[in-house]
Amino acid sequence: MKLTDEKPFETCLANKDLVFILLQKKERKLLEKVLPLSPSLIDELDGNGYHLSCYVCLKVHGCRNRLVDMLI
Repeated sequence: MKLTDEKPFETCLANKDLVFILLQKKERKLLEKVLPLSPSLIDELDGNGYHLSCYVCLKVHGCRNRLVDMLI
């Protein structure tokens, strides 16, 4: 059994700080598991008031198209 399939994983990762860290690290596969567990995280804002999709466009470097597609 993988860590990501365990119940405690759901509760410990459902916070906005982790989502922005995963976006910064471009951890798309992990984000795809975390966001369905807590869909309200999509509407969270970072410390500067950026929505997740805006944050990806402005702050994440490199290839961002899959991240943006996932958030839309």
